[in-house]
Amino acid sequence: MKLLAGITSRSLVAFITLMALVSLGVFAVVETERRAIVSVRVAGELRHTPRADLESAVAAHTNSSLYRVDVDRIRGAAMAQAWVKHASVRRVWPDSLHIAVIEREPVARWQSNGFIEADASVFFPPSLEGFEDLPQLDGPPGTETEVLDRFMSLRSVLGSVSRQVVRITLDERHAWLVELDSGVEIVIGQARDNRTVERLVAVFHDILRTTPSPLERVDLRYTNGFAVRWKGKTQTQPGEEQG
Repeated sequence: MKLLAGITSRSLVAFITLMALVSLGVFAVVETERRAIVSVRVAGELRHTPRADLESAVAAHTNSSLYRVDVDRIRGAAMAQAWVKHASVRRVWPDSLHIAVIEREPVARWQSNGFIEADASVFFPPSLEGFEDLPQLDGPPGTETEVLDRFMSLRSVLGSVSRQVVRITLDERHAWLVELDSGVEIVIGQARDNRTVERLVAVFHDILRTTPSPLERVDLRYTNGFAVRWKGKTQTQPGEEQG
């Protein structure tokens, strides 16, 4: 009987201890679920996104506890900022949220109110102020990659004669028009490669030496040559045929 009583006592103590631990665990879970978000930390270099705007957009979704907060919705609120390219959100116990942000990096202006990045993604911030020196790219919707690729290839070709492309336009007829930093326009037409431009580059300096008048426009829409227009006069390279 004494042995049975001892076993019963130990079992009772173990049971009480177990229940106490369970109660503490339940209390801890409840407290965790109720714990409010005390701080939101934003990491990343914000050069164009006002920090106050980002924090305000995120704050609208942090009213619940840290345990129950919808991190996907917070990420979406951060990504909704025009200059934010990527955002990640993580909980930091016991009461903080950390948001890491990467901003967009434009390589050129796109159409009248946007920018284009190196991966051909476009975005439209509230203002383009401060980016007037970026080249201008224009094209119909859906041609972003094509226009950017052509710009990059022409920049390389024309850079060999120390000329910079400041504007490139692809119109609805799929014809190309290029403007250089010197103000010269190059009409490429519907040619899909740069062979006509390369022919121009091969004799570019010779053309500039033929007259003291400023070069105004070069028309490459010819099979075997091109037409050159100087300010105040027109000169056509021999052997060309309209194409």
